Amino acid sequence: MGVGLDFGTSNSAVAWFDGERLHRVRLQSDGPILPTAIHLDRNYAALVGSVAIDRYVEENRGRRVELVAEVVGESASSIGGNNTGDDISRLETQRHTL
Repeated sequence: MGVGLDFGTSNSAVAWFDGERLHRVRLQSDGPILPTAIHLDRNYAALVGSVAIDRYVEENRGRRVELVAEVVGESASSIGGNNTGDDISRLETQRHTL
């Protein structure tokens, strides 16, 4: 017997193989595919899958969101060292994080 678990970024699934047939494990009421989502409510009760997504959306409906611009870093790049038009594999590159 073999068991497989795919804990994916977007969706998760579980199946087992009995030597002849693949069996998908039903992870939520509508099928074997479970959205990879976990929601903790204000009482720290955990919900998973589509139910978690629905609850999160409902609890945050109408919530005021303020977006604030914030600089998290700056960078600069330069390329130089070959003004002859010859072999460009010998270009010098520099990258600076400010």
